[in-house]
Amino acid sequence: MLFQAPCPRHFHGKLPHHTPGIEVALVGAAVIEKHFTLDRNLSGPDHKASLEPDELRAMVQAIRNIEKAFGNGIKRPGIGISPMRWDEVLGQVAQKDNEKDEPI
Repeated sequence: MLFQAPCPRHFHGKLPHHTPGIEVALVGAAVIEKHFTLDRNLSGPDHKASLEPDELRAMVQAIRNIEKAFGNGIKRPGIGISPMRWDEVLGQVAQKDNEKDEPI
């Protein structure tokens, strides 16, 4: 978790933009409730403070990007060169072109 601040597990946003939804995703909200509408000019109390389709799409995409950035929490050892052997390799010139991911 990026921040250790208290955060509700459910967020119900009433602002007419998606930034608060993204911010609470950063601090670990499990559910984000956001009203959406096809047109803010429709009559009714919720349309003015609701997201339109493009804004909802942008909010969801931004949250998905945050989830990817945090990863799945599983750390695995790398398969690179052991730090104990760096001095043997650093500064050396390859004798041939190596393929991507080819062990050297």
